[in-house]
Amino acid sequence: MSSYWCVSEEEARAVAATYRPQLSGVLPPELEPAVEALAEKIHDAWAEGRQEDGWTFGPKRDDWKQEHPDLVPSNCLSDGEKLYDEKTAETAMLGLLALGYKIIPPATPPAE
Repeated sequence: MSSYWCVSEEEARAVAATYRPQLSGVLPPELEPAVEALAEKIHDAWAEGRQEDGWTFGPKRDDWKQEHPDLVPSNCLSDGEKLYDEKTAETAMLGLLALGYKIIPPATPPAE
């Protein structure tokens, strides 16, 4: 049996062969400022989970020692890691919009 949930590996392969992600679109310009702020929250949630599991900062990822170089504030991340979190934030927002939710920017930006 495969590691796939509730299906055999053969069934999973058949489904994967025809799978085409359905999320696409362009974020409205008025929501673009929210992407960076949401990306920071996404990073914080990831880091909090790691820390709760006993992970600490280390110069390179070491699963045995539970060390990770990205256990730092989001403004200290590499450009690539920041981009990953921003893409995740943008995708989450696009997903909500695709489901019919309305995202309304605040009249004034929240205080830092």
